This record gives sequence, structure tokens and C-alpha cells, in this order.
Amino acid sequence: MRKLIGHVNVDAGMVMVGDPCYLTRWKINRDTMDIGEGRPGPYTYTYEGACNGSMNSDQGAELGNGDAIVVRSGYGDGTYPAFVEYTDGKDGWGRRVKCLIVEFVSDDADEDDDEV
Repeated sequence: MRKLIGHVNVDAGMVMVGDPCYLTRWKINRDTMDIGEGRPGPYTYTYEGACNGSMNSDQGAELGNGDAIVVRSGYGDGTYPAFVEYTDGKDGWGRRVKCLIVEFVSDDADEDDDEV
């Protein structure tokens, strides 16, 4: 079962997913960034690392040592719906979240593109 859980605001053309308990490891470096094409990983758990990782790793990368992941949002800035899919918990744990989906491009948008 898939359920809309909210929306994600994007203002940097990318989204980061990670456990909030690791935010204390985040290094603020927006004033001293060196962002550019071709910067190889590994990518630091910083804004610079997020920018470089999303630009240079087929649109997504791991940050830090598994502290988070980052991906490009496809169409850039905007507000995107976020969904979870559930599994029925055959392992005895009951219903659980199977996956998180942030939909940057809807199936309807793909159909519209094909018609042009």
C-alpha cells in the first residue's frame, strides 16, 4: 500500500535523506565552498559535499560514511510529494515501512512529454 505522507520543499535542486541523530556531524561550509564538475567522491557530510555528490555521481551519492544520501530533484526547485510503501510484516513485526519515495517526476509528466 502506498500513502502520501507529505511534501518536500526543494530550493537547491537536490534532496538529502538521513537520520536526524547524525545532524551533529554536519559541517557548515556554505561560505567556503569549492563546487564543480568532476569532483570525485567520497563526498563529505556538508553542503559542498551534497552539491558535488548530486552533480558528479549520476545525480546521487552517499555523504560522509553513510550519514546521508543526496539526489538531484530532476526538475530543480519546487515542492514534491513524498510517499511511503508498506509491507504486511510477514516477519512477525506487523505493518512496516518498506520504502520512501519522493516523486520528482510523475508518470503523468512522462506521458505529457511523449505526446509533444
